[in-house]
Amino acid sequence: MSTLLALVGVASVASLFFVVIPGVGATTVRRAWRQFRASVESASLLPTLRLGEGVTDGSYRFFGTLEAIQGADLLWLTDGRLTVGAHLAGVRVFLLSSLDGDGEPQLLPWRRVYSLPAGTKVFVAGRLRGEQGRRIFRGESGQPLVVLIYAGDEGALMTRAIESGRGRNEYWNQFTVMSLVTGAFLLAVLALVMLGEPQLRVPAILAMAVAAAPVAHLLPPGVAAYLVYRTLWRRARRLRVERDLARLPLRYFPREQLLRRGDASPVRLQGRLPDGEAYLMAPLDQVEVEGDPRPLLVSQLLQPSSLRDRDTYLFGTPHPEGAAVTLRHPADPLAELVVVSGHPIELSALAVARARVAALLAGASIAAALSVNVLGLLLLLSLAVR
Repeated sequence: MSTLLALVGVASVASLFFVVIPGVGATTVRRAWRQFRASVESASLLPTLRLGEGVTDGSYRFFGTLEAIQGADLLWLTDGRLTVGAHLAGVRVFLLSSLDGDGEPQLLPWRRVYSLPAGTKVFVAGRLRGEQGRRIFRGESGQPLVVLIYAGDEGALMTRAIESGRGRNEYWNQFTVMSLVTGAFLLAVLALVMLGEPQLRVPAILAMAVAAAPVAHLLPPGVAAYLVYRTLWRRARRLRVERDLARLPLRYFPREQLLRRGDASPVRLQGRLPDGEAYLMAPLDQVEVEGDPRPLLVSQLLQPSSLRDRDTYLFGTPHPEGAAVTLRHPADPLAELVVVSGHPIELSALAVARARVAALLAGASIAAALSVNVLGLLLLLSLAVR
């Protein structure tokens, strides 16, 4: 075996098991979470299923509690006045286990759904049909049901789902550990084989050093760069959360209203909620407020002082009475009375740009951590292996 061929073999094994396979898993995980957030957002735009409103077959959303489980996959849910069924065959059921939006939603296997107690809160959205005099939610091809099991207030459901519905670090996925272990084992075997041939001493040392890459970042001096990487990666993730939160209230407004006119973002928007309520975005100094609006963004990563438009904006439902425009909490639990410092469109764009920079710096930091430590291992091994 030539030295060049040995080096190519080492590089190929390291690339496949340390980069390609975990990278494919990361792409899959990120796409799955993106689809989850998109499906929840689409579900929030469906009308609410209620008793006595001339319900016909169509797409609805429903807030209820678990009443009973029938057969292999049929849940019966009630809101106290109306009882509906939901067929869960092939449906991905998610548990929002964290009230603060920090933990990822858990994908529940059917055996855990089957063990849920009566009274558990369930949100379901999708296609509703009449079957033997009963109303049943049943997924269709291209329109699967959205099913969330949750605790706490319905008013925080949307924000919690969008905030938590993403991986902490997509590189660490179901393929990563096995791939890293396999790659390290194969590199160690290659090193042992090549050590028997004096002309392959350099590739053998390289294989041993690279085999330690999965844990090399935890050793000094590279561990300092690794800690910087973790901080930057968390910052990039939080900025992506804030990007989505900034866009969240805008889903109720016609797309043409959201388009920029020259360099200016629209400062007042009028939309309509799925159940027919009006929904308004307006500068806070131009409207009155009834109730306590919730701040839309909770961290200090986006500084309004860096924006051209420093106004504070309020989203809510107009009160039908009074001369002045007064915004209040919508009846729709998935639409909130919220206040945001800075224009949401500009905040979203700023979050995208800053998240990209933070992610690139995080990548450079982990690369530096690995490079420094792997080079150090190469030096030590070159002195030890004769």
